[in-house]
Amino acid sequence: MRIEHAWPNLEQGSINFAAVVAGVAALGSFFSSQRHPQEENLKKHCVSILELAYSTPASAIDLDSISGQILRTLYARLTTRPAVAYLASHNAMHMVEIMGLHALFSAPSTHNLSEKVGLGTEEIKERRMLYWTASFLDHLLSIEYGMTPVALSKISNAHTASHEESSNEYILSSLTKALVSIQQASKDPAGTTIIDETLHQLGQVPSPSPIASSFKAEVCLCLLRQSPINLLARNGNPASVSILKKALQAIPELLLAKQPWWCLSTVPFQTVCVCLAADTPLYLSLLPESMVALRAVADTFDSHMTREALRTAQQLIEASRENTMSKLSFKSSALGEDSATANTEATWLTDEQAPDLLGSWPLDLDFIPYFE
Repeated sequence: MRIEHAWPNLEQGSINFAAVVAGVAALGSFFSSQRHPQEENLKKHCVSILELAYSTPASAIDLDSISGQILRTLYARLTTRPAVAYLASHNAMHMVEIMGLHALFSAPSTHNLSEKVGLGTEEIKERRMLYWTASFLDHLLSIEYGMTPVALSKISNAHTASHEESSNEYILSSLTKALVSIQQASKDPAGTTIIDETLHQLGQVPSPSPIASSFKAEVCLCLLRQSPINLLARNGNPASVSILKKALQAIPELLLAKQPWWCLSTVPFQTVCVCLAADTPLYLSLLPESMVALRAVADTFDSHMTREALRTAQQLIEASRENTMSKLSFKSSALGEDSATANTEATWLTDEQAPDLLGSWPLDLDFIPYFE
């Protein structure tokens, strides 16, 4: 293995690889049942090495430095505000540009490309996977934070591997292209049609693991949030419901493995918000399962963020129910039914009861602090 050969002179001869090793170790500690006492120092060591690329002229930018930035992005998104992870993902994409990884999609197969650029097929696969991983994270975090992703090439037209050739590349490229369609839809008069078609295509993307189902649901929710509420309520999208349902069903497996991915809270919470906004039986059918998942997350990872997510979701559902009951009472009165028991005024939450949406925590519930 590479680490066996590099370990004796890791800090001298393979400095960027040392950042990768430190980043993997920090993430491994984060996901373990017992956090390592040196986890913070490992993270800082990884970051300090990666920062050399900006401050030391002799520091080389290579595939390891891109891998290190991707690891830094993941760790930041898991442990701190999305703005930090967003900046790290941008750094990764700029290194991708410097290395020219975005130029590796000019041929339909790695074999044809290998002959064209003079690289081995395995090295081309590695570089393309780095590109799609960095691009997916950058687009996802940019949309979450309301910012603009780094655009290096026309991703929607890029040649990518089929599912049979490379399932991981196929899944990552499909999810990334779905996120890119959001930008295209915002500039196109037929934007709602683009989003609807993308949701149907997203439903065909395989999700072979629980975390794949969760990230697929994250992309689905990004698309749904761009859909006009009136069209979402009128037309709905069964493919999106299937995607979200599968992700909610995958949460217990991730909880059992004690894997505190950020989507454990964002997927059920944002599903609640989308369901209440659409307010149709198609989407409201997801509410019970979303709340069960959110309660399980709060029970397993008991933190301020998870408790706040659960409390806010409950208050939103209660407010929506009161609004529904108020509408029902007017309809009952119109039919001549007993108005004495009809509630003609909705009971809204007071300022003290309402969730602090502008307080110290972000709207997308950006992380789950891990508790042993």
